[in-house]
Amino acid sequence: MFTVNRQAITNVDDDEDDSTAPYREREAFKSLWDALRWKHVRKRVPVCFNRTLHNRYMLANLVYLSYTIALLVIDFHPGFTATSSDISTSMELSNDAGSTLDQPVIINLHANRLYIALAGVNILVAFLYVWAWRDRSWFDVVLIPEYLNHVQAALYLWSALWYPKQETIGDYYAIAVHRIELYASCVELCTAVGWMISWYMTYTRTFGRGFTFDDPDTMGYLATTTNTLLYFVYNIQMNIHPEQYGSNQLYIYADVLGFIGSIYYIFAALRDDKWLWFLPLAGQYAVAAGSVQVETKTLPKYGLSNVLITDENDASYCSYQSIMVTYQGASVTIIDEKDSTSPIYEFESFTSITKALQWKHVSVRVPICLRKLLGSRYMLANLVYLIYSTGILIINFHPSFNEKSIDTSQVLSKNLDSPVNINPNVNGYYIGLGVLHLLSAFLYVWAWRDRSWFDIVMIPEYLNHIEAGLYLWSAFWYSRQDILGGYYTLAVHKIELVATTIELIASFGWIMSWYMTYTRTLGRGFTLDDPDTIAYLTTTISSLIYVVYNIQINLYPEEYGRNMLYKYSDVLYFVGAWYYIFAGLRDENCFWFLPLAGQYGVAAGRIRVETKELPKYGKSPIFITDLCKRRLHAQFNNRNDLSMINSTVA
Repeated sequence: MFTVNRQAITNVDDDEDDSTAPYREREAFKSLWDALRWKHVRKRVPVCFNRTLHNRYMLANLVYLSYTIALLVIDFHPGFTATSSDISTSMELSNDAGSTLDQPVIINLHANRLYIALAGVNILVAFLYVWAWRDRSWFDVVLIPEYLNHVQAALYLWSALWYPKQETIGDYYAIAVHRIELYASCVELCTAVGWMISWYMTYTRTFGRGFTFDDPDTMGYLATTTNTLLYFVYNIQMNIHPEQYGSNQLYIYADVLGFIGSIYYIFAALRDDKWLWFLPLAGQYAVAAGSVQVETKTLPKYGLSNVLITDENDASYCSYQSIMVTYQGASVTIIDEKDSTSPIYEFESFTSITKALQWKHVSVRVPICLRKLLGSRYMLANLVYLIYSTGILIINFHPSFNEKSIDTSQVLSKNLDSPVNINPNVNGYYIGLGVLHLLSAFLYVWAWRDRSWFDIVMIPEYLNHIEAGLYLWSAFWYSRQDILGGYYTLAVHKIELVATTIELIASFGWIMSWYMTYTRTLGRGFTLDDPDTIAYLTTTISSLIYVVYNIQINLYPEEYGRNMLYKYSDVLYFVGAWYYIFAGLRDENCFWFLPLAGQYGVAAGRIRVETKELPKYGKSPIFITDLCKRRLHAQFNNRNDLSMINSTVA
């Protein structure tokens, strides 16, 4: 096994046996409330605070956060968006197509001074990120992105110094600023890709880190790379169409992503200093990172070996990918007790996605996955729900369904006597979607294999039938609406308010059903890697938005037809439907090529945890009739246990 010097890879100066390090945690917590008990808080907070005070990476992240906040202030604060030039003059000039490049550049002098100051802060941030690499040679290959960061920061400072010299859109300084910022954004994009390579070479190979949405470093680098890509596209547009300077606002979206990325970097530093001890490991509580043992991989492993810039001709540089941990392969077969094609009992590990997608694995696994999908009731229900949510989106956004039967100018000033703006072609589709909704509700009940109809997890499914029936009822009354204050119109609003309220209750019930039934294993549960978790969150948020919308319509019925809040909810339903599809594919092991909790080289069936049994199939079933008889059943079971003990003694 190739060993890696920890001090050369990480920024932490503690010993390897530091139990406060998140990847060597030996103490497991049963829940969030257990982890936040005072005896843990008073012991851990001083240690974490002391580590943060000496964390150079946190200092660099805080300065970078202040930099991104200042950019957002310039973008959105009215005091910086106000211009010193007469806007009406520029608008008059814009009508003359022949003098487009002769229009004056709209300048805010206060914003210019702040841009120069922020460029200086950008250079400071670049220096601090170099300083944050402890015990690293200045010729280490991971520092190349940091040096590129200095170059792009200097280029942005150069362009900021030339901002006040711009007079017209087509003059020398304006065009020069566009070119300088294009070079800067190109260097910045190379830097962002380099940061991801540096992260891949240095991050700790343990659960909850790496190729996972739970790793704030991963999310931070993704946000930063997308941010630089948007800036690169924006600067290309400015160089091709300089007349759009000042009107093209694409850079604002990039600045928002930069702010989000800086927040994730803060979370990453807090995670490294063990401030987030109360969060689960790879979605599971009662699991201590230091007690996880994997047959196919040694955890943790501190990144790849050091590579210096001067080592380009060294064999270790060209073959560092070969320093991977070997694993024990297993053939894809069906075992009597445990199905090795199930994702929770997978015994074959892959060192990378390219290894997992080799034809010898694809040819064996794809037919098995297809056969399992064809017999999956849950996937059938999810497909019907996806068709339903897609149909709703088509009605919301397709132009043919948004054509109105009357002139919209007649209802600009609406009151309760105004006619309802109806597209008669849409009403029939709503009735069809209502029937499809009922079918989806039935299929989700049918998908619960080996569950009694009186099981408590079925309550949300029955509520789903009621909600679908109410929506079908309202769809039948759509065609009877005449005016905004009419009987049928107000009745439809009330029916749909009751339906959305039931739907919201059912959404929380689905969360409880999921909590009672999901498999307790790494990569599932309270983790962003679990598609079930994302799906239930989107469904609940969508239901909440629909409740707010229907309350607004019942309070202000004259807004009917103009309030479009429900469209945002329908988009979230569509997103959630896809995550349900992903969950069904995951359950049938169609994602065998993805890492487990962010780590390749790990087989789920070869994980052993000292503090918890994995996997565990949720909690024991509870029947609806048991809610009032739980105490009686407990007493009965105790008497049985006592009689069995007495009979044994006798």
